[in-house]
Amino acid sequence: MTFYTRNVEGVELCWHPIAPSGSGVTQTRADELATQAMTEVTGETVYPVELSDSEAESVRSRYQELLDAEIAAVSGGN
Repeated sequence: MTFYTRNVEGVELCWHPIAPSGSGVTQTRADELATQAMTEVTGETVYPVELSDSEAESVRSRYQELLDAEIAAVSGGN
């Protein structure tokens, strides 16, 4: 699922989360975490949306925090 787009020098860039291989996190769960990050940061609930560089960075940072916590929970905190 594509969550946001950015236009950089006339080129449209798209972002969609990918569940890390071997992490124990499914792609469906990665999409759920990305949805949560988008909603928390931008308030958006319909995707894709166009974001500024700073908004995009904030979404990716929040997604990474959520993903790291999920991986820790799945792996038993190891």
